[in-house]
Amino acid sequence: MLSPLLYRQVAQRIADRTGMAYLTDRQTDFERRLDAAARELGQELGVFASAIVSGGLTAAQWDVLADHLAVAETYFFREMRTLAMLEAHVLPALAQQADREQRGLRIWSAGCCTGEEPYTLAIMLHRAGLWRSGRENLLLATDLNPRFLHKAQAGGYRQWSFRGSPDWLLEYFVQESSQIRRIIPAIRKMVRFEQLNLASPGWPRDMCREFDLILCRNVLLYFTKDGMREVTARFTGRMAQGGWLVTAPAEAAHLMELELLEPVRLESALLFRKGGECSPWSCLLPEVQPSANMLEQADAEQDTRPYLPDGEWPESGSEPEVAAFPVAAKLEPVGLDAAVPAMEGDWPARAASLARQLADAGRLEEAGRWVAKALETARLDPALHHLDGVIHAAAGNEEDARKAWRKALYLDPSLVMTRYLLLCLERDAGAVAAVATHARVLLDQLQGLPPDALAPNAEGLSAGRLRELVEQVLFME
Repeated sequence: MLSPLLYRQVAQRIADRTGMAYLTDRQTDFERRLDAAARELGQELGVFASAIVSGGLTAAQWDVLADHLAVAETYFFREMRTLAMLEAHVLPALAQQADREQRGLRIWSAGCCTGEEPYTLAIMLHRAGLWRSGRENLLLATDLNPRFLHKAQAGGYRQWSFRGSPDWLLEYFVQESSQIRRIIPAIRKMVRFEQLNLASPGWPRDMCREFDLILCRNVLLYFTKDGMREVTARFTGRMAQGGWLVTAPAEAAHLMELELLEPVRLESALLFRKGGECSPWSCLLPEVQPSANMLEQADAEQDTRPYLPDGEWPESGSEPEVAAFPVAAKLEPVGLDAAVPAMEGDWPARAASLARQLADAGRLEEAGRWVAKALETARLDPALHHLDGVIHAAAGNEEDARKAWRKALYLDPSLVMTRYLLLCLERDAGAVAAVATHARVLLDQLQGLPPDALAPNAEGLSAGRLRELVEQVLFME
């Protein structure tokens, strides 16, 4: 096991070189990957770690290390709803613009992994007839990992890469063996693969500077915040006026905070545009109906409505109901002044319990009075402020709910369920900046937790499920 000092030095050196910062708070996993790279190179972990810090690795050794650090989690037609919006809105508009300028399309898949994403784009363009022959079209696919690129160029894929994909996709592959399907040459020739380290400031000088569309999905979330800003700024400098940047849902909140590109909501997808005339959350583009197959696949891939742990959200624009309190027994009206002295022990906690039962029975006004009385004694109890906000929200008092939840988070920023409820409230209010801030904090708090681990202070929700809920709020129809 590395010493704490050497661990931090190695993690920092790797972050500086590759941009990968997601492992710095997960030492066990980090060292496992590091040790695998060391063993492949025939070195002992400590010696290998010291070589990283001292700058003693060759370019080939860095490639081996990058291969072990990278996450190869991708498949064809991933995040179908975003792709459906590209098919219906963005790609037709870009093709029309390219036709007017008598040029080809210029598209970049940055962090392409093993090639499923750029080939997905190529197939979409081919099916829609938007890849004009005789034009200098460019579909560039880059990745840091040379082994990923080698596999992408070979174009052979196992069944796992086709999970959840539409049946017609197999028309673009040849069954080479019982386990491998290979992309057909016509699609393979549409994509140009190159190695590129996004974290390096030295991008090729001859690289295109006017991309119509850049996809960088599930890559930026591994960068430091400063690294994300630098890479996004470089993307912006390589985009044509009116060009688009597409990220994964988990990354969109971070990009909104950077304010380098304009967020544009297209139905259930949130994209980013350079210098367009759109206002946040809406944009008028040529309407092309997405293919039925793609929309059906998108519906099957995910339900875009966020929900509370034990019940559904109401329709967009209305207020959330009180969250899953214990079922109340038949309660009679109780005078506060008479009841409080009779309570034994921690009476604010008992008052909160009674308030929950009253709220669950629909007696919100009485529940609110009990919480207010408890707060007179326990003003620094964040759980009471959380409950106060829930009751106000159920009663339709949005501003009071907002104030209560902000107080709760001021006292205890780790209350992820409080922040999630406030995120939903701000989303309904159209507060784009607040949505971005709360989503970023939530995703940061959940980063590094295994998907099946219980999220802290999340009322029994797993980290993976809460992460999905946050992403769905950002892209809710």
